Amino acid sequence: MLFDTLADYFEKISATGERVVLYKLIGELLDRANASELPKIAYLFEARLAPAFATMQLEMGERLVAESVAIATNKTVRQVNRAYKLVGDLGLVADKLLPPKSSRLTDSQPDRLDLTDTLVKAANEAGALFAINSDAHSLSQLEYIRYGIFDARRGWTEARSVINSWTWSKLSRWLGKRRSS
Repeated sequence: MLFDTLADYFEKISATGERVVLYKLIGELLDRANASELPKIAYLFEARLAPAFATMQLEMGERLVAESVAIATNKTVRQVNRAYKLVGDLGLVADKLLPPKSSRLTDSQPDRLDLTDTLVKAANEAGALFAINSDAHSLSQLEYIRYGIFDARRGWTEARSVINSWTWSKLSRWLGKRRSS
């Protein structure tokens, strides 16, 4: 199957809100796929590249990681690279520059998502908190919030780590603690 065909089906599937249409589209997609493509398509439905038990090492270039650390820590790439030269490990640089229990605003505009799911997962493991924002500039762009939510889910973010999912009382207590410290 051509990638364009697969991408068209995934686009139609994500755009539908009707269960019957959804099942029909999935059935059509699976009918068009050959037997060797079915496992790969199934993993894509789960937002995976391989089974959960398979260890995959996705190499990211130092420049991309430095840019991502800069976004996550509100520093410039130059500041991150300067710290990297001193420390020698971008993971340690991120730990050093990211204050514990700080919050990160994730921008959900599709053309400029701030953090990849891999970086969201790393931030989760470091104890970061998130605020997911649509960065809407018109009413039609409010739906972009879903892209930030998708990245948060793929990064195993739980609601307790998303400050704009908290109750007002919990949020106001957290803000009060931040102001007093």
